[in-house]
Amino acid sequence: MKKIFYSVMALAALAACNKEQVSTAPEFDENEIRLTSFNTDISTKAPIDGESFDGSTMVMVLASNVENNFKKANLYGDLTNMYMKFNAPSGGSQEAVGFCEANGDPSAKYYNGTNTTYLVGLFPHDKWGDVGADSYSLTIDGQTDAMISKPIGVTKETNSANPGKLEFSHLLTKLLVTAELNDDTDPGYWSTIKKIELIKVGSGESISNQLTINASDMSKTPSSEGSTTTTSINFAEYNGSSYGTTTELNKTIGTGASNHDPAPVAYILCPPTDATSDSNTNEYVIKITVGVEGGQDQVKEVGVNLKSNGDTNDYNGSTKGYAFTINLSFSATEILATATITDWIKGGTVTIPITPEN
Repeated sequence: MKKIFYSVMALAALAACNKEQVSTAPEFDENEIRLTSFNTDISTKAPIDGESFDGSTMVMVLASNVENNFKKANLYGDLTNMYMKFNAPSGGSQEAVGFCEANGDPSAKYYNGTNTTYLVGLFPHDKWGDVGADSYSLTIDGQTDAMISKPIGVTKETNSANPGKLEFSHLLTKLLVTAELNDDTDPGYWSTIKKIELIKVGSGESISNQLTINASDMSKTPSSEGSTTTTSINFAEYNGSSYGTTTELNKTIGTGASNHDPAPVAYILCPPTDATSDSNTNEYVIKITVGVEGGQDQVKEVGVNLKSNGDTNDYNGSTKGYAFTINLSFSATEILATATITDWIKGGTVTIPITPEN
């Protein structure tokens, strides 16, 4: 997997005698570690692509004195400042930042520097619920990226020279949609793609649209079992380089380099599923509303059988963290914790023929 360094958080040590954890500033003590930050904006919902978060990205960072267990009783200090700004590298160096409030205002946090501090990150910072809950849940809306880091332990002594790393990985599946006119198709027949909906994931009759992880063991992967369900999730607009928020697409079909070249249409960040190598089994089913010149809109339901990247073989395995294309063919004294991200792993492209109704 490709790992991309994008930011750093710094925990600056202060100086003089051992104290218990507190939520307000104590006198300077050599065994305490102070974390500070500065103003920032609320994070974007767009999926994280490329090499870094942008300069406005924030992450909920839970800090506990018990390994893997981030329940309220184990969290350090004031629960209102369990957030952190992760800024993109500038000029080849990484910018050290610290803890802040949910709105980005800086807020110092203090720890007993003789003990191990356990950290875990949740992205986006404002979509997983309130800090101190027994569990953390994110609703899958089709546009919000979801990531979690592996829990790590950091200490003043061991991490000054060898920073711990918060390694984030994508929890959802990204589906990109392109559209083209078949070479035999009259460009004057099909008009626009008005809407695309995801209506089935795997073999389920409804879509599990919530990720939940128990705070008592944050080393596990968030699960969608027993969570809330929905009958559909909308795709949103995608132009090939940026992600929109509108789900009313109105994308003209056949707008590539020629009328018959695939052009980007839409994307969705959706629940993962366990794909099989059975070519008769669809991993996803989508519903497409298409405008017809001089006629009534047509609604098509099509199955999506995912392919492996670089060949025509069926994809086999979990789709979590993978991106697939669906082509519609019509006819230090600091303790440093460095954050990394696992980039989207590219899956294959599957072409689905769309034919007019008789």
